[in-house]
Amino acid sequence: MEYDQIARLQGQLHDAKRLFDSTLHRLIRRWDLTENAFRILYVLYSNPEGVEPAKIAELTNLLRPAVCPVLNKLDSQGMITRKEQSGDHRRKLIALTPEGVRFVTGVKAECLRIEGKAFSHFSPEEIQNLVTLFSRYTQCLQEEVNAKEKNRKE
Repeated sequence: MEYDQIARLQGQLHDAKRLFDSTLHRLIRRWDLTENAFRILYVLYSNPEGVEPAKIAELTNLLRPAVCPVLNKLDSQGMITRKEQSGDHRRKLIALTPEGVRFVTGVKAECLRIEGKAFSHFSPEEIQNLVTLFSRYTQCLQEEVNAKEKNRKE
């Protein structure tokens, strides 16, 4: 594939991602959430036993210093608890409170309803192709980046 074609495709993908991110941002602002808070709430919802802050950062692709202020705000809103882990007061497990679970359950239901309406414009085959192609592209891109990093280290 020629450089100009790749550049055009890259621009189209970035434009589509920017539009997707902008739309997601508009959607979550309904609940006065930042994108970081939205990501963190979903991680906690998916891990009801609790998650350490460092693991939250890893699972959300956020830097660790960006996680703490979000957790502080969610804590002040009564959405999360911080539990000491096995007697070590320095290690905390973060989990949703019952109020946090109710909140995320409502947000998730509304997001699924809206996304379901958007997906209704596609056939099941088109949806599967979208997921398959995006996953495949992401995997190929990761392989190329990993190979480049490996070559750089050698």
